[in-house]
Amino acid sequence: MASLYDRLVDIDENGKIVPMLAWSYDISDDRKTYAFELQKGVEFHDGTPLNAEAVKFNLERYQKEDSVRSTEIEPVESVEAVDEYTVRVTLSEPFAPFLVQTTLAMGYAIIAEATLSYLGLGAEPGEPSWGSMLYQAQSYLTSAWWMAFFPGMAIFFAVLGFNLLGDGVREALDPRTYD
Repeated sequence: MASLYDRLVDIDENGKIVPMLAWSYDISDDRKTYAFELQKGVEFHDGTPLNAEAVKFNLERYQKEDSVRSTEIEPVESVEAVDEYTVRVTLSEPFAPFLVQTTLAMGYAIIAEATLSYLGLGAEPGEPSWGSMLYQAQSYLTSAWWMAFFPGMAIFFAVLGFNLLGDGVREALDPRTYD
């Protein structure tokens, strides 16, 4: 299980932002408007098609005060479904982390997968998973501590690496660094 949900854009192995659910995106010169062109033929688990209205609905849902994600997208001023497969997001001010925040779910996905596997709800038995490795190692902590140490360190460094990568992308995209 790579993630529990897909993102509009992602970060590739070279640290570049690449399309995911959006096949392309464009950023205005003032860095306040982002336009995403969505891939056609993508569906939710229930068969409902992914379209601009669905993306608009979710971004507006995140903006609600009771959403745990509201602080992540505070500068979002408006979300507009331009046509069936085009979404335009307008920010109140340039906000370098905006595009990065659409990519950084990877760290959360790693922790979620490890937690679910530790609890026996994630990867199937026999499939490699850091969470299931930690679960299996807990009875050997006194005699073979490394069985838990290395999967734990792998989770730690993977999440840290994605966070640092996101930080680097944010700095590269921050308009204040262009002076």
